[in-house]
Amino acid sequence: MDDDENNTENLSTFMRITLAGIRTRFSSIKQIQTNELNTRLNTNEFIILLDTRAVEEYNISHIEGAINIDPLKPDMKLIQEKIHERSTEHERTTVVAYCSIGYRSSMVIN
Repeated sequence: MDDDENNTENLSTFMRITLAGIRTRFSSIKQIQTNELNTRLNTNEFIILLDTRAVEEYNISHIEGAINIDPLKPDMKLIQEKIHERSTEHERTTVVAYCSIGYRSSMVIN
């Protein structure tokens, strides 16, 4: 096994352990994968997206229509106002928070 393969394997192991830790710490929060979100975004389901990454990450790229939320000091009143603004015309609204691996989004939802 060369160094690149070894590094990839180590990173994969690290990610599995990290994701397991997030799921354990935030077990009451439903976690979805990107493919499920993509499927749901392509239906008639009304989804409000909260991007809980740093503004620098958000500015590089984000899902169109997502609201950027500071994960270190989320303004819950502002979040509730934005959700209310966007959902008033819809009978049912789903709120999805996302970040790089799930930790910051889970903190905000928690």
